[in-house]
Amino acid sequence: MNSKDILKEYNEKADKYKALGYDVEKERKYFLNKILPLSGKILEVGTGRGNLTLELARNGYSFITIDIQKNVQLKAKEYLKFFKLEKHVAFLIEDVCNLSFTDDSFDVIVSLNTLHHLTEPFKAADELIRVLETKGRIAISEFNEKGFKIIDEMHSARGEKHDIQGISLNNFFMYLKEKNFSIKKYKGKFQDIFIAER
Repeated sequence: MNSKDILKEYNEKADKYKALGYDVEKERKYFLNKILPLSGKILEVGTGRGNLTLELARNGYSFITIDIQKNVQLKAKEYLKFFKLEKHVAFLIEDVCNLSFTDDSFDVIVSLNTLHHLTEPFKAADELIRVLETKGRIAISEFNEKGFKIIDEMHSARGEKHDIQGISLNNFFMYLKEKNFSIKKYKGKFQDIFIAER
């Protein structure tokens, strides 16, 4: 795909969301503003098409991003390359339930709209805890009811079904609370944000 096609695809996707009232860039910035400051080693869980990946790189962060789906992550790589930000990011294919990283590898773990895809969320939580530094932070943003409605509309328009595994963000963070994390919550228009710290 050439750079003109990449930009066209990127803008068309953003415009479709905006037509439904959802501003992708605004939502990314909202999440990033709530989880600042970021320092140390950063892991992004669930690259997806690179929405958060792009925002982190635009803000000068260098980090590792993981996804289990190589074909989806390739789209994120295209976007980062187009915006000349690929040098900030190490793209890895990983299973969040069985990470290859050593214990205490990261200071911050972030994830945007990935939790609802996980088939074993508590196993994933245990892995995130394992690779997180003792005084590290886990920050996760997930669609709320209004956000899921828009995502469902987008998928329906493409003749697809949006796969949701059924665990709530609240249940995930209650599990982290049981593991001695303190929890902060922020409710947005389309997404909710939870930040867990030890």
